[in-house]
Amino acid sequence: MIDACKAAFRPAACAAFCISLLLLGSAASAAETWKFYMHQSAPNFATSRGAKLLTENIDKATNGELKMQLHLSGTLQISASDITKAVGEGIVQFGDDLFNSGNIPVAGIPRLPGEVNFQHRQPSFVVSFAR
Repeated sequence: MIDACKAAFRPAACAAFCISLLLLGSAASAAETWKFYMHQSAPNFATSRGAKLLTENIDKATNGELKMQLHLSGTLQISASDITKAVGEGIVQFGDDLFNSGNIPVAGIPRLPGEVNFQHRQPSFVVSFAR
């Protein structure tokens, strides 16, 4: 089960890391340390363990040139609903924001009423409204 979680988390974590590098527009210099803040406060939760694994993989992949200092929710004075804002303002350089749809409107699309159908090669979105 743990190996399956690791395998599923790696592509998403790598994609999130690459996107954040592009969005931030800053390259890591020698032995740079970034603050990584996440919404989860329990260190033994799967997402916390995955975040820890991500920080270790980034350290290995960059040969120690970029270190990620993981901060769980409550360790910095940042509300869980303000992580996206904190990244945007440069308070932290990397964030895992569960509540991002309040700050990024397009992130709320999966919460719209309806269902996503993956029976075909291309997903289709069917909207259904309760009457």
